[in-house]
Amino acid sequence: MNDDRYEALRKVAGEVSRETFSALRDFEAMFLQWSKRINLAASSTLPDIWHRHVLDSAQLLPLIGRPRHLVDFGSGGGFPAMVLAILMRDDGTRVSMVESNGKKASFLRLAASRFASGGAHVLCERADEVVAATPAPEVVTARAFAPLSAILALAKPWTDRGTILHLHKGRDYHAEIAEAGDLSLYDLVERPSAVDSDSVILTLRRAA
Repeated sequence: MNDDRYEALRKVAGEVSRETFSALRDFEAMFLQWSKRINLAASSTLPDIWHRHVLDSAQLLPLIGRPRHLVDFGSGGGFPAMVLAILMRDDGTRVSMVESNGKKASFLRLAASRFASGGAHVLCERADEVVAATPAPEVVTARAFAPLSAILALAKPWTDRGTILHLHKGRDYHAEIAEAGDLSLYDLVERPSAVDSDSVILTLRRAA
């Protein structure tokens, strides 16, 4: 079973060490333990957390490269930010997890201290407060956070300065794109999810 999971991880994320794979498995176990006490994810997804959450998060790695700073909006139980922080823990990337829920932020802080080698930290604040107070990162991620139009409005001070957005979106993503209105200021790339045929990764950056 471990070999199957390891190969599935390498298929979506690229080369990953056995040590990093083990850290992800340990994070998965911690997540499931904490999920007995606080709501970190929909209970229906917990039996298949590796596929539904870990691999779904890990597929971003080949897209984002190795940025100096990544900010994740609405990090919740750590997807995708904690998974990416573990995968990049030896690369010098700073991962900022924005989570306003105090209980979830406590979980993320403990996970970061155990598994991310100091490369991740948690901001228990509203996302708009973080945007106002933080220099533009190279990359922003968000999964099950807000509609596309709201994310674009929130991140505009950063995207105006070159920040790239990588957003998980579900089967209704076409409607979100339509509701976002005029996207002519952005280069938009739609990539089918590597783990869910109904989902996509939307990548947006300000057009040159």
